[in-house]
Amino acid sequence: MSRRFLRFAALLLLLLPACASARQSGGAKSPVLEAGQGLKMNRGDLEEMRNNSQDKKSRKADIYIVAVSYSIVDSVMYVSDVRKMEDETVNNRLFLIHRQAYENQFSAFVSGGNDETMMTYLHFSEREKEPARYLKHLLKRNSKTNKFEVKRVGEEFSFTRIDGQ
Repeated sequence: MSRRFLRFAALLLLLLPACASARQSGGAKSPVLEAGQGLKMNRGDLEEMRNNSQDKKSRKADIYIVAVSYSIVDSVMYVSDVRKMEDETVNNRLFLIHRQAYENQFSAFVSGGNDETMMTYLHFSEREKEPARYLKHLLKRNSKTNKFEVKRVGEEFSFTRIDGQ
């Protein structure tokens, strides 16, 4: 027999007892979970984890907001001016806390509080140029298609700060 074969056989004999003891001590278990095993978490725990991670990433910042609202059945688009809101809570520079409430404020103002078909979009940024650029792009695109009659909401509307921040 060759020396290589003898070395291989000796190495194999040394490793076999180590593998057998690892199997007996629970080193290699089945990857399939039995019933009742795994994560034990309810929806409330998951929601709490999500809120905690968002709270760590959130911060107060001065932001600039522009709101656009239109109705599917009407051909009028309402556009606000760019407004500055101070000390608003922002997550990851992308998510504004109470964004839906601000959209509802603008929608209720332009519809008089009675139109359920108003679709409202709120664009915000920490830089004043971005909402102004978005507004300019929106008006330019609408001027090409003339899909909506644009009504600018000027000084008569202002966002009301939401409590609980």
